[in-house]
Amino acid sequence: MEFYDSDETKHESKEFAKKINDHLTKFRNMSEEDLSNLQTQYLDAINNFKTVIPPLLERAKKDELTEEEKELFMETFERFQTIKQGLEDTILLLGHSLKVQADGIFFNIKRQAANGDPKAKEIYDELLPKYKETLLSDNIEDLN
Repeated sequence: MEFYDSDETKHESKEFAKKINDHLTKFRNMSEEDLSNLQTQYLDAINNFKTVIPPLLERAKKDELTEEEKELFMETFERFQTIKQGLEDTILLLGHSLKVQADGIFFNIKRQAANGDPKAKEIYDELLPKYKETLLSDNIEDLN
């Protein structure tokens, strides 16, 4: 059963889920070479940003930029924004993926402990306080 505040929220949630799935699929299907190239592009753009932008900012404060420098500044800034957004999306996706995996492991251990596995009970008792600390839910006591 699905619960949404509105059709708009439902649509946004489904779009976000699709975006996450598309990004994960893209990263999972990338070759080592493609991942390495992507990393190189990110690092090159960041290094370019570090070397080009500070002097341009100083000159921009004095309103001394030529049209070519303004164009270079904007091009570099736009590339940086694209990279920044890509990194933020990647961090979000990885965080979500890790949370899903951690939840799966935790609740599997919890189920095994509830079924009488003494080692699982020991692990569950050790994990529970740490897991509770990570939750942002008001229903922490529902875990017990």
